[in-house]
Formats: sequence, C-alpha cells, structure tokens
Amino acid sequence: MGWTRGAAVLLALLTLTALGCTQLRELNALKSAIEKEFGAAPEKVVVSSKGRMTLEFSVPRYNSMPDDKLEDQATRIARFAWKNHPDSMRVNSVRVVFLKRTGISIVSMVESKGYDFTAAELAVAPSATSPPAPVDALSAAVRKQVDVAAGAEAPAFSSARVDLDDDGTEDAIVLMSARDFCGSGGCTMMIFHGTKDGFSFVSHSTITNEPIRVLQEKGHGWHTLAVRVRGGGLEPGDVLMVFDGTGYPLNPSMQPAAAPERLAGARVLLDRMAK
Repeated sequence: MGWTRGAAVLLALLTLTALGCTQLRELNALKSAIEKEFGAAPEKVVVSSKGRMTLEFSVPRYNSMPDDKLEDQATRIARFAWKNHPDSMRVNSVRVVFLKRTGISIVSMVESKGYDFTAAELAVAPSATSPPAPVDALSAAVRKQVDVAAGAEAPAFSSARVDLDDDGTEDAIVLMSARDFCGSGGCTMMIFHGTKDGFSFVSHSTITNEPIRVLQEKGHGWHTLAVRVRGGGLEPGDVLMVFDGTGYPLNPSMQPAAAPERLAGARVLLDRMAK
C-alpha cells in the first residue's frame, strides 16, 4: 500500500516536471519569436496560474520613445505575444513592462512604463486607417526621387516598413518593379527615412533581388540588410548591405556573401516568391 502511494507521488512529480519543461520550452520559443519580429527579446516572460502574461523588456531605445509610440509598440508586442502563445485561450490578459537601469548594479532595474491589455482588446484587429506614415506619403517620396512629371503615373514598386535606425519611427524599403528600373541582374532598391512629415530619401542600390532581410547587427546605427544577387554571370546568393554612415552600398554584387548563420535570426521584409 505504501509502495503504491509512493509510486503515485513519484508519477505526479514526474508529470509536473514534464509539464514545467514543456512550458519553459514554449516560453523560450515565444521569446525568440518576439525577438525576430521586433528586434528585441523580453528579459522575462511569465504566465501566472490565473492566465496573466507578463513581458519585461530592458531595451534602452524603448525608454527614449515618445509615450504615444511606446504605447503603440506595447500594443503590438502584446497582441503578437498573445496570438503566438501556444495556449492563447489560457491567457486572459497581457502586461508589457519596460524597465530602465538606475545604477551600475545588474539588479538596479525599475519599471519605467507598464501597459495592460485584456484578451478581448488584443483579439480586435489593429486599425488599418492610421499607419505610422500614410502610403501616399511614401508614393510621393518615390515620385519625387525618380522625378515623375506631374500627372504622370508613378512607377510600380513594392515596399516594407521597418525601423532601421531604431529611432521609434518606421523607415521604408522600396524595391522598384517597373521596367525602367530593372535589368537582368535585378531592380533598384531605395531606402527612405521615416519622419513625422513623411519620408526622406537616404540611398539607392542597383541590381537588387528578393528576399530582402533585416538583421539584428548594425553599421553606424542602422540595421544591416541582406539581399539576393543573381544574373550577369553572378552565382546566386545573399549578400550583406552594411550602412556606411550615409547610406547602403550602391552595388550589391560587390558586397560580402551572407553566411547562413548570419541570416539565422534575420527577418524577411520583402519576398514576393514566398506569397
């Protein structure tokens, strides 16, 4: 009888341990997914027994964001974390906390800002009527850069928004697709810096192909990009585009190859072939 009770207790402990390991793996996978999506992993992700998920971030750039942009970032993080949790039905609320360091000690972290969301709020799709900068603003910037005559049709392009310099405002990567901007080796890529008034031109690159990725690493404060090169006798492959302080390289075919391990955590921004 005593042996049976002891075996039952042992089985229960083993079950709890297995569940704990599974939950730990799930939360670690969620942290990695958040880092890939937003460029920063939370210091801690915890889900309480009452279904409250808490995410804590210690990222200096978040502490310098204006309150409205920080709240928007917290909303996007919370919605992403809730939707990507393996058991989102168990999570009934999410709290996103931004920490700041108050001294040199590793434990000298205090809450700077905290935002709370219910599952019902996160289930509502974000509004598509108020993007960080209107699409028309980007079209206007492209038209201006390629010197389109008034009333003429703007050349076709695809684009992606991402905060390349971590200033809290999304920038734009534009890949032209009109015949005048493409050749056998690829098409022209343009980078625009997002501002409160729209977009300002940064640089352009020739013979660029998708996929276009953004990496965690930086050059002169701007995230490194990876693009595909091919055609013109080139061996197809991905290359690194490192910001040099004024812009991204003009000719991708002259840039170093991107090793697979460098691309492991990269986020794909443009890839029409994957759609």
